[in-house]
Amino acid sequence: MDLPSYDEAEQHPRAQGPGVLHIPPPPTYDASVTLPSTPPPSYGEAVEFVPDHFPVLTVPVSPRHNTGVFIHPATEVPVVVTQSISVTQSSPVVIYQPQPVPLVVPSQLTDSPAHIQCPHCGRTGTTLVSHVPSATAWCSCALLAFMGLICGFCLIPLLVRSCQDTHHSCPHCHRVVHVYKS
Repeated sequence: MDLPSYDEAEQHPRAQGPGVLHIPPPPTYDASVTLPSTPPPSYGEAVEFVPDHFPVLTVPVSPRHNTGVFIHPATEVPVVVTQSISVTQSSPVVIYQPQPVPLVVPSQLTDSPAHIQCPHCGRTGTTLVSHVPSATAWCSCALLAFMGLICGFCLIPLLVRSCQDTHHSCPHCHRVVHVYKS
């Protein structure tokens, strides 16, 4: 459908404001807010107490006179005892078992430290990592020096991490476990 031309649009009557569309005004703020007929409940009314069906039980305290009836302090239930109760206090035993740490095979080592079992001494630990310039770094250094960049510029490849080999060594016996060539 094509838009009408200017002359055709002028032949139609124009809209004459909001009264023509019959849109009522929005309600006032006071009319839209309804107040509750009763006030909200107090905290005591809103929260209801549910008795604990499994309370932490403690040993009842013996009365001064030996009647054989004890009243438990938490449940307030009388308990009839026909034999003597011996209570021994002991400190709780805490058992801690460390989570197993997966060991990495030396051939899977990369440029970051890892937890391994040393093939030399048999102990486990996190490898010590040192970065040593590789043959690629030395060749690049020689090439840059041959090109005339000798005022320290030829030493830049020796400092670049991607041109260095990573040597992993055992933290206990300090022997080299693996060399990662990047």
